[in-house]
Amino acid sequence: MKDFDLISIHQTDPWFGANLDECLLKVHPRSKCEGRGIPCCIHEPSGHHMVTWPMNWRGDTGVMERTCPHGIGHPDPDHMAYVRSLTPEHECPDEDRDWFEDNQCPHPHLDWQGTHGCDGCCHVPPGPDEPNGLDTWGF
Repeated sequence: MKDFDLISIHQTDPWFGANLDECLLKVHPRSKCEGRGIPCCIHEPSGHHMVTWPMNWRGDTGVMERTCPHGIGHPDPDHMAYVRSLTPEHECPDEDRDWFEDNQCPHPHLDWQGTHGCDGCCHVPPGPDEPNGLDTWGF
């Protein structure tokens, strides 16, 4: 059993974020998705409204993006669901500490991965219960 899959995807380089166009990317095998209870943006994406947009792996930040029709990269909602699953709800002992102090929280705090230059395309289009269309995927 191989411990990775290879996909062809648009990428940025891991140092400066320069566009590398389409390249092979080593990703987790499909078997890692089984029983997770959340969608996988690579193997089993959910039916979110950005699912048909091209994917882009940000090698510089470790974020899977979807590129909207205007060329803006938005964090993939399934990627963000996975990121949020890594940090359980807890009281962080480091909330009042400076970033350079020891005794850091043992949980990864990765919500920053949802921060992006946004043109509004990642907002969920209005449905019958969202008349203004401003209900978002949480970023």
